[in-house]
Amino acid sequence: MKTLPGQVLRPEDWRDVERQLLAIFKRVIFDPVVEIVCKTVPVNRRQLLAANAAAEDVLAAALRSGRVQYADGVFTGSWNASIAVALKNGLGAEFSKRWGRYRLDPSRVPAWVKSDAVLYQARAQEMHRRLEGKLSEIQEQLAAYTDRDRVDARKTTERIEKGWKGSAKDLEMVPDLTPDARAKMAGEYSDSMKLWVNDFSRKLIVDLRADVQNNALQGYRSDNLVELIRRRYGVTARKAEFLAEQETRLFMAKFRKQRASDIGSGRYVWRTAKDSLVRKDHRDLDGRVFFYDHPPIADVRTSTRGNPGEIWGCRCRDETIIEKVGAGQPALVGALA
Repeated sequence: MKTLPGQVLRPEDWRDVERQLLAIFKRVIFDPVVEIVCKTVPVNRRQLLAANAAAEDVLAAALRSGRVQYADGVFTGSWNASIAVALKNGLGAEFSKRWGRYRLDPSRVPAWVKSDAVLYQARAQEMHRRLEGKLSEIQEQLAAYTDRDRVDARKTTERIEKGWKGSAKDLEMVPDLTPDARAKMAGEYSDSMKLWVNDFSRKLIVDLRADVQNNALQGYRSDNLVELIRRRYGVTARKAEFLAEQETRLFMAKFRKQRASDIGSGRYVWRTAKDSLVRKDHRDLDGRVFFYDHPPIADVRTSTRGNPGEIWGCRCRDETIIEKVGAGQPALVGALA
């Protein structure tokens, strides 16, 4: 035997009547009372009416931040449960699944909603205009900024030198770097890093300007812009870490080549980090002897030659070979690890 299922009553079934009833009570009774009170006591109208104060506060905050925007009876933006309740229950707006936005007859939209929406747009447009101007200024003056704010590589040079001396501790004689040589190496490091700073900064400014422009086209959402900037900063932090590591590794490779030359050595044994991250090209070089001035092909795909540490991401090491010395020259004994 067939039967019809029972009908289930849901909150959505009575929301519109509830809203209309409350609007009548508010218009007939509460608005006149509030008008009198507000002429005597400085109080926020929305906070005075407890029935919808919480919902209105949620929506007001969303409008002021740009998370929700209103124009011509349409609410767009990003919703959470509280905002959705404020729009549906507080105002009576209806959600369109097709367009992903709330709609409400403009005649039923409270004046404070329209006011908050207009004020936000004005502030947001001014903020975006100022951001565009500042980024343009930085872009034009980038060379001067990076000339002024250069990487100081003196401490890095000292640390690399200390590490080299530690590896060369078994030598009978370890010639020191002269102050001029040390300053020259630090300067070369700084110059090389400046190129990377300039290159990445230009790309970052272009990306940020695109973020600001796109955000303006999409409605001046300040919360979206904050998130975009946060993400860009995260990328920048990771890039800074990567550049610092890679450039210091390259600097160390050049430093060790120079110091090997200082002690009369021109060859080394290639050693890998001996873990699963070592690329195949470098595993094939492990244990073999090469000349610093004629490094092997360290990247078969591009036929790029390089000593340990000179290829991007390379963690390999060079074990400098101590050469035999001629008559009259001081003996150098031991080996570098």
